[in-house]
Amino acid sequence: MSFQTLLYDTDGPIATITLNRPDQLNTILPPMPDEFDAAVREATLDRQVKVIVLRGAGRAFCAGYDFGGGFHHWETPYSRIWGCYLSGMWVYRLGLTKAKEHALTGKPLSDRQAADIELINTAVPFDQLETEVARQAEHLASIPMSQLAAMKLIVNQAYEHMGLHSTQTLGPILDGLMRNTPDAHAFIDKATKEGIEPPPTSATRSSTTTAWQAPAADPTRVTSSSWTDRPTVLHGSDHANEPSAVSLRRFGRKLQCCSAGEER
Repeated sequence: MSFQTLLYDTDGPIATITLNRPDQLNTILPPMPDEFDAAVREATLDRQVKVIVLRGAGRAFCAGYDFGGGFHHWETPYSRIWGCYLSGMWVYRLGLTKAKEHALTGKPLSDRQAADIELINTAVPFDQLETEVARQAEHLASIPMSQLAAMKLIVNQAYEHMGLHSTQTLGPILDGLMRNTPDAHAFIDKATKEGIEPPPTSATRSSTTTAWQAPAADPTRVTSSSWTDRPTVLHGSDHANEPSAVSLRRFGRKLQCCSAGEER
């Protein structure tokens, strides 16, 4: 299977998905969301694959949605930059007060800060990131698939009983409402008239801080009936001057690792 915006390959029990827009810091434009879905599905249906490594080509993993050329790529562009879709999910990692702090202030986090508050699991130096991701992927690939599925299921169902499913249901509802308030429409009108700066390229990117928020990489919503089909996510930052970050989330049958990597 060939893609326009990403690369897909397998090596035994490990599949690798590489976001492949390095000159644009792997920002998201169509058809990347659909291609990502297709790649994850291909890995999920491959009975040989136990681990999915998700990485970014070049210096960045992913700099978010690309509005540099305007809003014409998205039917409802404000849905990408306004609302509260994932904020409730932070409670499960940060606790009530910290989740509110970061949701209300929107302040950026470096990879080290994200690790310190346990939004991600750990931070490692950039030059060690690929090695660390490979080590963890190989370790998990050595575990029987049935054991991986059982462990994920028992952990994830505990969060289901804590209200995870209702939080995921309410989030998109409130998100839709918040995208249609007078404040939201005023914001979009201003952005439409004044424009949005394009994302920095690898040559112009600032070397001071790498921003991190709760991972929004799950392209489909997790439900109680799909626990054993969703990948776990191991996130890696890309910054050459600060420790890179690694996060492990258990959301399914296979392990999904992600890291910045060499440009292809």
